[in-house]
Amino acid sequence: MVRYLILGVVQGLTEFLPVSSSGHLVLAERLLGLDPPGVLLEAFLHLGTLAAVILLLRADLAELFRALSLRGTLERRKEIGFLVAPVGWAWRTVISEHPALHYLFLSDYNHPSLRGSYLTACVLYVSVFKESVVGNGYHGGVPEEEAEYFQRVASRTVLDNLQLWNIPATAR
Repeated sequence: MVRYLILGVVQGLTEFLPVSSSGHLVLAERLLGLDPPGVLLEAFLHLGTLAAVILLLRADLAELFRALSLRGTLERRKEIGFLVAPVGWAWRTVISEHPALHYLFLSDYNHPSLRGSYLTACVLYVSVFKESVVGNGYHGGVPEEEAEYFQRVASRTVLDNLQLWNIPATAR
């Protein structure tokens, strides 16, 4: 097992040299007395490469993820000139204020549930029309008490922070 870990280290360290890292693997295999690895082992050895790339580019990767985050979006919203409909911020508010309402997602955690879609629609409505959605009688199948809560969160999230979201203020 240790010999194979050494091969992973050799792969990771030699990947960035201007010579073949595969050549280094062949030499290391011979020195360690290992049979030529199969495809599965070679695939795992490339994890050493991935680890080396992540380690080497960690600052750039952190900047990339920061730019994709809410903070990065907010920093660039004015220079690019786009409006932000803070759907994620409203979801975060709901989940932090009422953890029992975790069912904004479907069970696959990749798609919104009916409740998550309703909250999203409320945020989009408030962002576009710049008016509160509180009191809207359409609940879209969401229980009335929850729908009213989602309406309040959406309205508060957007209207209390128009400048933050780069939404031009108009008469409410």
